[in-house]
Amino acid sequence: MGAPYQLAISAQSVTVGFVAPADAGTQDGDMVHNFTLRYACGPNRIEILENPEDSDEVMYCRGARCSGTELKGLMPGVDLAVQVFATNDFGDGMHSDIAEFRTLASTPEAPEAPVFQPQEVTSW
Repeated sequence: MGAPYQLAISAQSVTVGFVAPADAGTQDGDMVHNFTLRYACGPNRIEILENPEDSDEVMYCRGARCSGTELKGLMPGVDLAVQVFATNDFGDGMHSDIAEFRTLASTPEAPEAPVFQPQEVTSW
């Protein structure tokens, strides 16, 4: 299965799609039960996905759809690595190649307008 690809991106989410393998099911479509996205964020994201048993930083999004699944609740400007895999009666399939994305940086809020207090001017 190929790596997921980006469909949309914001400061706090990434929507990814993927191409299901051609043999993703039998003629009645019952072979694959669902697809899952596995992802990790931050500077060690690749190492975390390559060794998920060594980390509690791996996140899962079950029931992913080929046409697009949104990963929400991310931090602005964060790097993330994503993989997809299928699950059937025999368990989880092989994980896809890793795809990397970065959420958009957030825009700072505009400062409040200054408040001017009239002052009495006295001349001597």
